[in-house]
Amino acid sequence: MSYSGGDGQTLGIILTPKHITDLFCDLVDLKQNDIVLDPCCGTGGFLIASMHKMLKQATTENDIKNIKQKQLHGIELQPYMFTIGTTNMILRGDGKSNLINEDFLKQDAGKLQLKQATVGMMNPPYSQGSINNPDLYEIAFTEHLLDSLTAGARGIVILPQSSMTGKTNEEKSINVSTDLNFPEFAD
Repeated sequence: MSYSGGDGQTLGIILTPKHITDLFCDLVDLKQNDIVLDPCCGTGGFLIASMHKMLKQATTENDIKNIKQKQLHGIELQPYMFTIGTTNMILRGDGKSNLINEDFLKQDAGKLQLKQATVGMMNPPYSQGSINNPDLYEIAFTEHLLDSLTAGARGIVILPQSSMTGKTNEEKSINVSTDLNFPEFAD
């Protein structure tokens, strides 16, 4: 990130620390057979932490091969972050990097469900939404992630508290209009 001329925050990029990626694996109770999707994968931190957690549970060479080749999926919009993420995955021996350099929000949720992801992990870009671009609010990323997972899957997302309460009237209307059920944030 230092070579890009900044820390990435003006682009909404927040790199997730390792202790948080590990915590996500524990909180979601990640199992060896889970299929993980990180639709804003950046440098691949959640995918790497997931791979390590699942590999510790693996008992056969076939299990290890499946985890590395079939159970980790990521999407990243920014080309340079995609390059870093892909490189990180390869350097950590993921076997076959299932990362794509595309816009997650333009992906068909039904097609993403075909990946059979049982766990979604995400740290979406912050502060990118506006009246002109309501699809870029953090809650829009969260809703699309939930729509992209299989029935019964688990999702875990880092969001600023304002994403649940709404910073602007436009964001508040999006939160009210979604069918997400967050009772602890209800008025």
